[in-house]
Amino acid sequence: TLCISSATLVNLTLHNQFSNFYTIELCTPSLCTFAFTGTPYQELSGSDVSSLKHVEISAEVIRYQKEPPLILFNWLREFPNIKSLTVSATTLQILYLIPNLLKINLPSLGNLESLRVKMEPFSDEFRMTLCHVMLRKAKSKKESANLRRTFREGLEPSSPIPDGVMDFLLQNSPTAKVDFIDCSRKPR
Repeated sequence: TLCISSATLVNLTLHNQFSNFYTIELCTPSLCTFAFTGTPYQELSGSDVSSLKHVEISAEVIRYQKEPPLILFNWLREFPNIKSLTVSATTLQILYLIPNLLKINLPSLGNLESLRVKMEPFSDEFRMTLCHVMLRKAKSKKESANLRRTFREGLEPSSPIPDGVMDFLLQNSPTAKVDFIDCSRKPR
């Protein structure tokens, strides 16, 4: 367990490149901004994160990972009062893999004023993991062969943002401003 306890901590940025299985416990009553980059396998709990207003999640998938980190939904439930959420396109794809996601009533994000999506190319690791997940769901050998072909040709995922996932995130804040940030171009 990683315990972070501070009455004065305002900004917290975590980078995790490995699938460590631990809990991140926050006791940070002044925390305003939480940013996470990496593979989110950790349970996130907070006895007092009500001051949290800004969250940024850039989920990643590590090489040879067979399952995506589906714990992201639990993370979203920990952020009831946030005003802004920034996520990567990969984060949205991972969320979309949660079974029956679009039928779930999200109990948080009711105060969301801004949703920003970083549009970036998918990593090869993520594309491989997504292919494995979709192949397991295939109902026939023909469907499996088509999936393999479309991934090999770079046609999957067909859209960087899966159908319905934005509506899912905005269900409790339908008037939140939505921005898309193009991260595909490298600065010179």
